[in-house]
Amino acid sequence: MGKIKNTGLVEVPMGITIRDIVEKIGGGASKPAEI
Repeated sequence: MGKIKNTGLVEVPMGITIRDIVEKIGGGASKPAEI
């Protein structure tokens, strides 16, 4: 597991997956890594 490209505090709707938060909002992992 690596660091996320875009960090910060965000509000997300209930029911969103951690994968969606990391990949769509956070921009994915900074290094090639399986999430």
